Amino acid sequence: MLKHPSESDFEVRSSKLAIEVIFKLTSSTYSFMRLVDPVDIAEFGPLSPDPQIRHAERQSGEKGGTGNYLSPEVRAIAFRLASEAARG
Repeated sequence: MLKHPSESDFEVRSSKLAIEVIFKLTSSTYSFMRLVDPVDIAEFGPLSPDPQIRHAERQSGEKGGTGNYLSPEVRAIAFRLASEAARG
């Protein structure tokens, strides 16, 4: 059965170069790079639109994913939280 994540299921970490958003339920990390070129910022906003995504490994050694959560929904919340952090 598919579940829906909430904002409290995420942790946000900021640095000068990127904003990382961790989906705590599966330990998936979404890294959004901060853009510096004014042309890129005008087109995309302050963050890269496509994050680097790292999924935690399962005990079996295979890569995990977002579990019973829809990947596009998890990614959308991660981007929204990263965008809020970039503005703040």
